[in-house]
Amino acid sequence: MGGDRHEVDLAAYLAGVPECMVDAVPRQVSRRGKVVTFLIPAAYSHVIGHDVIINRGLALATLCTAIIDAGHSVEIWSGWATTLPTSGVLLRTRAVARVISAGEPFDVGGLIFAVAHPAMLRRLWFGVWDRQPEKVAAAMDAEN
Repeated sequence: MGGDRHEVDLAAYLAGVPECMVDAVPRQVSRRGKVVTFLIPAAYSHVIGHDVIINRGLALATLCTAIIDAGHSVEIWSGWATTLPTSGVLLRTRAVARVISAGEPFDVGGLIFAVAHPAMLRRLWFGVWDRQPEKVAAAMDAEN
């Protein structure tokens, strides 16, 4: 079938939409041209509406598609940095995770889940939080 494949649209599935299968057509990413790199925040204030997260993610996916169609590659990272008080000393900590690599086929469904679905924050970043050194995780918990 020409490389087409069917997969679950994670965002639709998590939203409870019964028709959550999509036809995925992998796109070849150019190894020539420029690589445009994005670093997007992985944390939001609790007052940010889900619609804001979704719209930002869909805009990023659209922009990435245009960049790839122009013959370039994209690389997307998600991360955070913070300063936490611990025993009277400020502890600087940060974490980043690569969402899309420049050299791999562009997976728009994976990108949309990673940057436009509020559940990604729980799935990815709570896992990162759990793997922090005990001192960092305790300070993050105290700040939340």
